[in-house]
Amino acid sequence: MRRFWIPSDRIHEAYPVLDGEEAYHLSRVLRARSGQSVLLMDGRGTVAEARIQSVLRDRVELVVMNRFCAAEGQPFRIVVAQALLKDAYMEDLIRRWVEIGVDEGIPFVSERSVPILEGDRSRKRKHRWETLAREAMKQSGNPFLPTLRDLIDLYPMLDALQHCPIKLLFWENESRRLSRECFTFADHVTGRIDIGVVFGPEGGFSESEVAVFQQYGFQTVSLGPRILRAVTAGIVGLALVRFLAEEALSPAIPQPAYPNPAKNT
Repeated sequence: MRRFWIPSDRIHEAYPVLDGEEAYHLSRVLRARSGQSVLLMDGRGTVAEARIQSVLRDRVELVVMNRFCAAEGQPFRIVVAQALLKDAYMEDLIRRWVEIGVDEGIPFVSERSVPILEGDRSRKRKHRWETLAREAMKQSGNPFLPTLRDLIDLYPMLDALQHCPIKLLFWENESRRLSRECFTFADHVTGRIDIGVVFGPEGGFSESEVAVFQQYGFQTVSLGPRILRAVTAGIVGLALVRFLAEEALSPAIPQPAYPNPAKNT
């Protein structure tokens, strides 16, 4: 069953309307017809099964048949801060954040970040990232979209992660590998635990930047002896963080409370 994004205020309506790019894709690209069923997702955990009532020139009118609210199954949140990468690399990472299940993403500027986005260009890139995140949500079936923050500098990013009881910095010059032990000291924390994870730019972090991270309480960890590309490190590192956090902090992981339709083709 095809998945489509719809704003949260509409997904709770009995007769929601799709418009804009989502309606164009459904009506013009897929050539949908009345009576067909689709899944609506708002990115905040609500999923609705709906039937198409009518396909008009600029919108698709639907009727909701069933509605589900996905439970926040994990006792932790992953907050990733990524030093700004080149456009194509950053876009690839945004997609993987959704697939892996990142809760919040913070792009920031480090000493070796390229390019530097300012003003209108920064706003356009964020809009592009949000669009890519919604596309990845529909492809993966993850009912939760990460919150994408505006591009910020290093010290505001450090302040934004200061509340996290677990703070990890992936650094190529570190010999200590990421392991389950990185998460065990937070066992006493009650409620959902925020795990702050930071990845560097293509050129890596400078020694002075790493020293600042350590002053802010970050554990420096490694992905092994090989030097990985920034995108590869971001994907592999986050997947391992999620796996090890689930192992260390989730004795029993509940099954999702949302439908699992056949994979889109």
